[in-house]
Amino acid sequence: MLHGDNQYNPKYISDMLKLISKKNYDAIVGSRMKKKENALKGNMPIYKYLGNILLSKYFNVFFGTKFTDCHTGYWLYDLSSIKKKNFDRCDNNFCFDLDLRLQLVNKKKNIKEIAINTFYGTERSSFHIIYAI
Repeated sequence: MLHGDNQYNPKYISDMLKLISKKNYDAIVGSRMKKKENALKGNMPIYKYLGNILLSKYFNVFFGTKFTDCHTGYWLYDLSSIKKKNFDRCDNNFCFDLDLRLQLVNKKKNIKEIAINTFYGTERSSFHIIYAI
């Protein structure tokens, strides 16, 4: 899953595919925040940067995880890990990917984060006030 906002470089897909095929991972996550300085170098707006740190900490405390970027739009799923999921429980709109992630987290699936670089241009989301990441 790669968000279509042009912030995520597709060059990491081949690395993610190699990693998931060689290891026993249920998902690979591209983290903008694994190397926090890279998020700022990629022009991540400061409100998104701080919002991501705060919301990721909250997510990690609430769900008992250790993610550096809980709101990334760059995921690779092992289909055998998700094909049996109950998709009727997932949102059919904007939050589908978050619902899928929560199912993996709740089932204690093996999720690997890798550092990625992103680029933020001048585009702005219509959700930027309530969705700060």
